[in-house]
Amino acid sequence: MRSTVGVASLVCSGEKPLKVPSDVLRMLRSREDENGFVRLGVRSTVKAGDEVHIIDGVLGNLFATVKEMHGLDRVTLLLRLMGRQVSVNTSLERISAVR
Repeated sequence: MRSTVGVASLVCSGEKPLKVPSDVLRMLRSREDENGFVRLGVRSTVKAGDEVHIIDGVLGNLFATVKEMHGLDRVTLLLRLMGRQVSVNTSLERISAVR
C-alpha cells in the first residue's frame, strides 16, 4: 500500500499525475506556518497599510499596499501603474506579506 500523510489522492489526467504550476506552489508556500502546514480558514495577518507581493496573475511579481480588507478572503490594493496610483481588488490567495 502506498500512502503519504495528508494526501487523499493525486490530480491526474487519465493515469498520469498532472504537474502543479509553479505559481500555485509559490502561493501555497507563502501560506505555510512555521511547521510547513497550510492552515485553511485562518484569518489573514495582513492589514491596511501593509506592503504585499502579488504572487500570480496578470499583476504577478508586483508590490502593492493594502488599502482595505473585504471579509475573510478579499482585499483592495494600491498599485503604482503607469505613473498613477490604481486600486485593484483581488483575493488574499494571490498576495504574500512582505516581511
